[in-house]
Amino acid sequence: MRLKTIIREDEGSIRDLMVRFINANKKDSKRAHDKWLGMVATRLMDLGFVERIRKQIMIALDTVMNQKQFDTLIAKYKLFGDYADSFRPTENTLSSALKEAEVDSQEEIERDVPETSKKFKLVLEIPFTTADNKDQKLRRLKYDLSINNIEAEALEGINVAELGQGVLDYQAVVYVSTSLTRSELTSVLEPDYKIAKMQRLDQKPAEEDA
Repeated sequence: MRLKTIIREDEGSIRDLMVRFINANKKDSKRAHDKWLGMVATRLMDLGFVERIRKQIMIALDTVMNQKQFDTLIAKYKLFGDYADSFRPTENTLSSALKEAEVDSQEEIERDVPETSKKFKLVLEIPFTTADNKDQKLRRLKYDLSINNIEAEALEGINVAELGQGVLDYQAVVYVSTSLTRSELTSVLEPDYKIAKMQRLDQKPAEEDA
């Protein structure tokens, strides 16, 4: 027996909307399911239920299989009498709905906003560099930066000194743009490279992140 036949006298009430939702659920009609779900949620908001309780009611409603479960749900949340039959979309209701919509929208925006890009000047000591492999070392540095989402905007190798037998005290001055923090940059670069200097370029010194 369809639940609708049991409470025909309550047409238009919150109970009637909930029964229509259940029947749509049983027919496995997504369009009807979504339609009645929205109407039930709106009516529950108008009746003054906070978001947490509305979610509890909707979850319970979505699992109702028989009249006993339905009656238990109605009794638990007192969805009967004049209180449940009234429907007055007041200013307070609309204000609450707008506030919740704004919160949900802001959460979506925050999830979609890309991480802030930071600009650094790095001076990196490149160990085990010789006159023969210094170009290869710079290519490897560029590769290491790129695979860690660090954009090298400019890169220059510097021979600081010759240590003998072709070994160089070799450094690279690199201007990078990245979403990584100082500590994350350090973790990525060391121990393959020793950071001799790290300077944040897009903030004042006092504002640099630790």
